[in-house]
Amino acid sequence: MPLPDIARLELLPASAWRAFGERLLSIGFDDTYLAPFDRIAPEVRGSPRDVILAWHLRQRSEPAAWALRMFVVGDPVTEAEAAAVLGGDLLDQLTRVGFIARREAGVSSAFFVMRLAGFFLAFDELSAGEDAAMGFGTTTIELLRAAQGTRRFAAALDLGCGAGACALTISRDADRVVATDINPRAVALARINAAINGVGNVEFRVGDLFAPVAGERFDLVLSQPPFVARPDGVEERVYLYGGTRGDELGLRLLGEVLAHLTPAGRAIVLVEFPEIDGSRIEDRVRAAMPAGDACVLLLQSDQSVDGDCISYAMAQHPKLGPAFEAAVVARRAHLAKLGVSGMKLSFTVVEHAGAGPGWIAAAPVRFRDHRNGLSPELVDGVFGAHRVAFAADGALLDATLRVPDGVSFVEGTGSSDGELTARYRRDLLYDDASVNRDAFELAVSIHGAPTVRAGVTRLAAERGLVLPGALDEILPGVRALLRHRLLETQ
Repeated sequence: MPLPDIARLELLPASAWRAFGERLLSIGFDDTYLAPFDRIAPEVRGSPRDVILAWHLRQRSEPAAWALRMFVVGDPVTEAEAAAVLGGDLLDQLTRVGFIARREAGVSSAFFVMRLAGFFLAFDELSAGEDAAMGFGTTTIELLRAAQGTRRFAAALDLGCGAGACALTISRDADRVVATDINPRAVALARINAAINGVGNVEFRVGDLFAPVAGERFDLVLSQPPFVARPDGVEERVYLYGGTRGDELGLRLLGEVLAHLTPAGRAIVLVEFPEIDGSRIEDRVRAAMPAGDACVLLLQSDQSVDGDCISYAMAQHPKLGPAFEAAVVARRAHLAKLGVSGMKLSFTVVEHAGAGPGWIAAAPVRFRDHRNGLSPELVDGVFGAHRVAFAADGALLDATLRVPDGVSFVEGTGSSDGELTARYRRDLLYDDASVNRDAFELAVSIHGAPTVRAGVTRLAAERGLVLPGALDEILPGVRALLRHRLLETQ
């Protein structure tokens, strides 16, 4: 099915779109109602899940269930049911502009409409064409979790906004938000979504990467640029492909982002980096960034190459079949040709180096389930620990550090002689690790001291070591503990 004409939607006044959002809330189409349906077959994605979800919804007879059928699973309802969802006048208005379709099978929506963080978000079926406007996925939710809720921003930027998921969500925490995309259709739909939700502090602009915000700086930049590798001969998809390797567009973005951050600003850019023999991800990022001016932390999670091939093919071909199979094989063969051995989903955090040295580091994290994802507290803790880890010796010695809450050291049968196991609380997203006894004693000594200098001095005395010569032996251990989040700033 071709993409609906977005220009027709723009003919409807903002007041009508706001009435649409208010109407959905009035019939109970909200987060509380939707929550039980989110738990139906969560291990299944795409059209196969929609089949069973539609079955459950057909057993119900309230307007919110009919709305779910229309806007989430694409299951047509009767004219009377559609009128109960939207009311007669609004149903006619949305039909005239092509948002609602009346067909022989019944009444359905030409767009998905889903809830995200208390907002309604309308977006395209991604298989419908090159210019489709993307809504949101699990990675978008993680990106937002990493940024929102702990501070207020004077100005924020959603770069590559798609249908506006990040811009709308972060609008609660910002005085002003700018949302940009190279795809005019995406910007138009994002503007409509702002109207649906009554959001008035977001400005929308069309253009490539930072061109629409030339000369401007922001306290927060969020971006999930296209990062999928494009095989030769495959039709372009604006929302999907980031280059032949996949990370080219993301690297270009990272190379430009620092110039658009305020001195205390932060960017979080979500990129999936391919692991390629002979090409380290950190080296690629380092080559893209201004030398020495940035602190860059890559919070990375391993992804399955084969699973990626299946997931992205399913997004383009939700009905599966031969086209889906061909897309899986083409992508897998392309990655094999490039020498890709793995994928790293990377929430790349960028800040100005300021008075300290610039650095680039990777930290492995594990997204275990939807309740244990990224948070601003985790990002701040890991980023702050790395800043100290890369600081000059004097700044490190003057720092006050502690063992993070949620980290414990235990002896067990799985540990080697003289080693302990560092166990992390689940929401810290780190895997348990083996720690030798020297490192454990160093962490404990620093944890109870007013400064690293005091803790190191006490430990050196206990071991019969002479300062300052012993610092060459001890400080690398302190830095390693910080990088593994066995110490953090207090």
